[in-house]
Amino acid sequence: MSKPITGKNHVGERREKRPNGDIYVYERITAYNEKTRKTYTVSQKLKGKIKSGTQKIVPTRPKKRKGEGSIPGATRQHTGLTDILEWVGKASGIDHGFS
Repeated sequence: MSKPITGKNHVGERREKRPNGDIYVYERITAYNEKTRKTYTVSQKLKGKIKSGTQKIVPTRPKKRKGEGSIPGATRQHTGLTDILEWVGKASGIDHGFS
């Protein structure tokens, strides 16, 4: 008799060995789809790595988020030649008497 289907997610650990001997440890959450009768991965998170020759999991550096590392307050504007000439005229004082 098979195991009853509960519909709950399963949390497991996956280890992936790399050619240099390091082992990356992932925490994987899987679920069961009753229609296809297969399990699928809901999410996968890197816990850390085990360096070759050791047994301890060392945490890896976190991933950068999209907002990190950008220049604060910097904006990009599309400007035409007329706008640039107006700015040059005002900054240099050439068009002081004309406007």
